[in-house]
Amino acid sequence: MVDFSRKYEFDLIRIFGILMVLLNHKDIYIIYKNFEAYSFTFVLFSALSILIKTGPPLFLMVSGALLLEKEETIEVIMKHRVVRMVIVLILIAVSMRIFGMSESIVDAILYDANWYIYSYIGYLLMLPFLRKMTKSVSEEMEIYYLFVAGLLFSIQGLLIAINVRPAILGYIGIFTTDWAPNVYNIIFPVGGVFLYRLHNGQHSGIIRLLLMILSLISVIIASRIIIIDIATTGGNNCEMILQHSAIFPTWCIYFIILGVDMDKYSMVTKKGIREFSKNTFGMYILEIGTILSPIYINKLSLQLNILKNKYYIWCLVAVLIEVVVYNIIVSILRRTPLIKKIL
Repeated sequence: MVDFSRKYEFDLIRIFGILMVLLNHKDIYIIYKNFEAYSFTFVLFSALSILIKTGPPLFLMVSGALLLEKEETIEVIMKHRVVRMVIVLILIAVSMRIFGMSESIVDAILYDANWYIYSYIGYLLMLPFLRKMTKSVSEEMEIYYLFVAGLLFSIQGLLIAINVRPAILGYIGIFTTDWAPNVYNIIFPVGGVFLYRLHNGQHSGIIRLLLMILSLISVIIASRIIIIDIATTGGNNCEMILQHSAIFPTWCIYFIILGVDMDKYSMVTKKGIREFSKNTFGMYILEIGTILSPIYINKLSLQLNILKNKYYIWCLVAVLIEVVVYNIIVSILRRTPLIKKIL
């Protein structure tokens, strides 16, 4: 069973995740296209692109570890979890309409909001069944699921680039799917709770080593497949290749951060980590539901001509600015009890 006392490791994972989300919304994740194919720099930035894709899955993994072993009635799930996220969706829709990001509030609710919100609501609706599926599972079954899902999910991404779509991969939805985010709300919450249990087991060292090796292999193969896709389709499938290739790196990062010894850090440091972590969901809403990032941050970047030839440096600076600004805004908003319940 998961220990529900304060887990600062989960706070670190959330912080890492939001940083990757913010970077993913900058062009840095496709900057590898500016370098010569097969060069070390191309591989390096391909690896960075895969790393950036780990953001949303990491949030789902933390949610899986924290929620899948809780005992709650369906009524509690619906009233306190699903309704909260529906309220968040409506608020995002209103914000998107105000800022001109959607034609109407109805369109924003039904179609235009960020995919993660829809995915998370779907996950909450499946929560009672996922809890039954993941409880009382043997260590052997946990390892089986992790590596079968990881391999099939990764392989499907590689096959997309060469336009090979085996029919069997369309009928195993708990492991993989053509459009990667469609199963994020299954494989990553389940993977999160399984890896948390395994992290405290006797085989944690071997599992960590295997995840590191498989992550390295994923990055190397993906960087080669991306080259093929750019040559044959102009890079039309690169997004899916990156998302599919990120599964083992995501699990590896999650597993490694779980191993961080937080006891050696002072309470002041841990309090800072905790407060930053509490703000991550609100930061995410500001990022996807307002024009702060696409308008003000990007406008500012155009004025900094000194960085025009090193856009990746600007991306890092922009994320740093967003982290500071978003944290301040969310910290102020969370002082209101009603908003605090939502964020």
